[in-house]
Amino acid sequence: MEKKKVRILFPDRLDKPVGGLSIVAQKIKKYLSDDFDLEFVGQPQEIEMKNYLPTFMPLDIAHGPLNTITGQISYFAQALKNGKPDLIHAFDWTVFLAGAYTAAHYEIPLVSSMQLSINKLNMAGIGYAVDQTTVDGHWINETHKQIEIAGLDHANKIIHVSNEYFKGFDLYKDKSVIIQNGVDFDELQGDKIELPGTRPIKLVYIGRFATMKNVLALTEATIPDNIDLIYIGNDSGGEGFIFDSMLKHVEENDNVHYIGEKYGKEKADIFTSADAVIFPSNHEPFGIVGLEAMATNCVLLTSRVDGISDYANDSNSIYCGLTTDSINIALKLLSFIDDDSKQSLLENGLETAHEFNWVRATNKYREVYNELLNN
Repeated sequence: MEKKKVRILFPDRLDKPVGGLSIVAQKIKKYLSDDFDLEFVGQPQEIEMKNYLPTFMPLDIAHGPLNTITGQISYFAQALKNGKPDLIHAFDWTVFLAGAYTAAHYEIPLVSSMQLSINKLNMAGIGYAVDQTTVDGHWINETHKQIEIAGLDHANKIIHVSNEYFKGFDLYKDKSVIIQNGVDFDELQGDKIELPGTRPIKLVYIGRFATMKNVLALTEATIPDNIDLIYIGNDSGGEGFIFDSMLKHVEENDNVHYIGEKYGKEKADIFTSADAVIFPSNHEPFGIVGLEAMATNCVLLTSRVDGISDYANDSNSIYCGLTTDSINIALKLLSFIDDDSKQSLLENGLETAHEFNWVRATNKYREVYNELLNN
């Protein structure tokens, strides 16, 4: 029997991804390829892959919000290639318009995923324009908000990645399903390596240098003398001024380090070798990094905002809050933590991580696809 063709639009790449959204795409590819003929429409990547359609931005402009708007046409054009699919899955509002028009063009079902929400970002005080106080900035941000609503309105099924992130979208509850992300223990099996610095406690920040990640509050924190803070990531998918603030933090402190972006085995080695991970986001749909920390026996310091609260609590993590002052308090707690308290956090964290796995999550994606395809 010929497999049904599912075409997935996502604003990232499978090879060396920028964010957690692509991790979900990778797991769908890993666990559902035997059931469906999967095609991916994503950003250009170094490695060529079968059934991967690289999408280039149509204009040469250094303006992320406008590139996202104009990029919808490129995603739409790529999504029309390779013949008619049976289902379109748009992973994020940044490709929702392309997904909605592709599904309408072929008269096929549309799945829209809320991997991140511009409307919820706005509720958290985070806009998607260089300067929202201007008329042009206001309408650029408003365009993004309306693109997201269009993607939800046209969807046959909407996927939310956490219970907390579903809140505020009750209007769509009849066609919504919550599919929490997971953690892959096998991929996190690493070797002990020597991390930068001479301090006994190695604390890692890994992720984008973006406003929603609250990195600025961390760059202004005072790192205790028995802790080495290690930043991991690159300058894409975020804001340049935040990346520069991180580099300044490194330059001014001999126990703060930056080692670039890390993937695969290198990333697993770092998690295996670190003592703790700090995850201070002020907005987070789910937050896979937190589960990865728990799965690798790292003490997790986190703000527990939004989707992080689906799994992080007092029993398995240290609350770091959202301000530099609250982060400083959490860092002091980490620097003086006793063995019994640390062991309790690690054991509870590991138990929590085992509750979230990709087999269970992708089974739910399979159910969504089959429901729409069979109807």
